[in-house]
Amino acid sequence: MGMARLTAGQLAAATSGLSCVHRYGWVWTEGVDVTSRRSFRTECGLCCAPLTDPPLAAFADMPALAQHFPSEKELSGDGRVDFSVLECAACGLVQVDSAPVYYFRDVIRASAYSPAMRDFRLKQFAQWIDAYGLSGKRILEVGCGRGEFLELLRLSGVEATGLEHNADSVGHCRGAGLPVVCGYPSAAGESLAGAPYDGFISLSFLEHAADLRDFLLGVRRALSPGAVGLVEVPNFDMIYRSGLSAEFMTDHLWYFSESTLRRTLEFSGFDVLECSVIWHDYIISAVVRARVGLSSAGFAETRDRLAGDLERFFSETPRGKAAVWGAGHQALAVIAMYGLERFVQCVVDSAPFKQGKFTPGTHLPVLSPSVLRADSALTSVLVAVGSYADEVVKSLLNEYPEHLQIGILKSDRVERVIR
Repeated sequence: MGMARLTAGQLAAATSGLSCVHRYGWVWTEGVDVTSRRSFRTECGLCCAPLTDPPLAAFADMPALAQHFPSEKELSGDGRVDFSVLECAACGLVQVDSAPVYYFRDVIRASAYSPAMRDFRLKQFAQWIDAYGLSGKRILEVGCGRGEFLELLRLSGVEATGLEHNADSVGHCRGAGLPVVCGYPSAAGESLAGAPYDGFISLSFLEHAADLRDFLLGVRRALSPGAVGLVEVPNFDMIYRSGLSAEFMTDHLWYFSESTLRRTLEFSGFDVLECSVIWHDYIISAVVRARVGLSSAGFAETRDRLAGDLERFFSETPRGKAAVWGAGHQALAVIAMYGLERFVQCVVDSAPFKQGKFTPGTHLPVLSPSVLRADSALTSVLVAVGSYADEVVKSLLNEYPEHLQIGILKSDRVERVIR
């Protein structure tokens, strides 16, 4: 049987909304057929490093679409593809060199109909909700399909909302009384209705994403700071260990080991709290927390306190009669940040290669410490040498004139030395 080409309608569906992803090394081109979708990815979709050559595995004449079951009338349009499985030389993420299938945003799920899976999920959700204090909280299921797990979440005592791209699935959920937002997570897209959420789950969906970081940052954007999530993917450690070549398909663009899943999540705004293998070794399950950004308040408070202390220390010395001991990066930064050239005549440093030069940017002369003995007009010295401060202060007390007022630069203050 000959291999079929995509029709114009199929190509349009497949290319819809994918133009932003080409920066990761693949791109759809007008007129390309499904049978030649290979080598679209030339660099890692996570970290952009080169992919290994030769590939881990290569496949020929494989089904083009694992979740599109053609009718008899559609058989002539159903094709096969060649693709390769490659590893990133830097982060280790394993990935397929194919463009995503046209339905990558949609969840198509059969496992939810298994009674064993249903019982497993009910127990799992109950433990997760209890362990992280999520009872009664607002939880988003990212990629909820027809609401199979969304219903179980609601039975587990949380206020669950689904996010699903497929319009038919959204309609089915809403018809069953399940709240669902129609859409797909993106860092650059519109904010999701109902956001921010207190937590989320994403079950066997991440491996389909066209753009890993955009997907995860889009999820992160819909969450409250510190929100807890449950992310699951097929277990590539098991696939690799068992040599299961039949597990590879173009529907799954990414194959995660425990280490690369952690790396991907941490690279995309989440801290991994737990990571384990579940469901007969087939699934890696990670509990994550949306990373809370750092605050600038500590730097601002320290800077304000130190500014006041420096003003007070140098105000007790006639202008231009002070020196700074130390020409290291910390001293140079403090001189520039606080404008100490207004008060300071020179900088002294014991490193001969700095002496006779000038401080970068502020252009104060850098001299030998012996100037503190020779120039009686210098009446105070600020010691700014970090962990060497005790050694320098001891030298100043024992070997230099007693009239020198000594201050030690601390992180947020100037500590005066009492003779």
